[in-house]
Amino acid sequence: MKPGLITKIVVLALWLCGGSLNLGVGATDEQLRSTIETLVLRRSSVGYKEIKKIGNSAVPILIQMVKDCQCPTSMRDVKLFTGATMYLGVLKDRAASDVLISVVKSKPEWGRTAEERRYHWAATHSFKEIAVWALGEIGEYEAVDVLIGLLHERSHIRGAAAEALGKIGDSRAIPALSELLEVEKSKRVRQKATEALGKLMILAT
Repeated sequence: MKPGLITKIVVLALWLCGGSLNLGVGATDEQLRSTIETLVLRRSSVGYKEIKKIGNSAVPILIQMVKDCQCPTSMRDVKLFTGATMYLGVLKDRAASDVLISVVKSKPEWGRTAEERRYHWAATHSFKEIAVWALGEIGEYEAVDVLIGLLHERSHIRGAAAEALGKIGDSRAIPALSELLEVEKSKRVRQKATEALGKLMILAT
């Protein structure tokens, strides 16, 4: 049996038993990647705890997963991207900011086959929203201008961007959020923009 498969089985067994994962000092890069991949594909409350235990060592692997799956050709790619991006937000490591900003700014190409094109919507909408959330969790000031630009996109993206700007806490977003509230019709987006603006106004005083 392959070592990577053994690691996945051990991780799954620990989840089912409510146990905890301990890779040990001698764990190889392949074992670490295999373990993180399993945690990403089978997201759970236990998985969040385990990824936090692994800590910064997981960040380069998660970043590479995001890069590799940014233009998905399968549901597995979609799961790896969304899970890796969410865990990057959980770990709050600014080393992930550049790749997350690139996701937010990118426009993925359509797949060459009908099967690949099925996942284009996920790459252009869902992926961007998750990356915006992660940037807000990280509190990345370098992303503020990019996030302000998203306040003119679809409603779910506008709401996510407004919320992220509130978390980051940069006063540069105050004028943009104020302008958004003057024209925004979506109740959900208005609520998020109002909450974000309230946070920023408090920080600015």
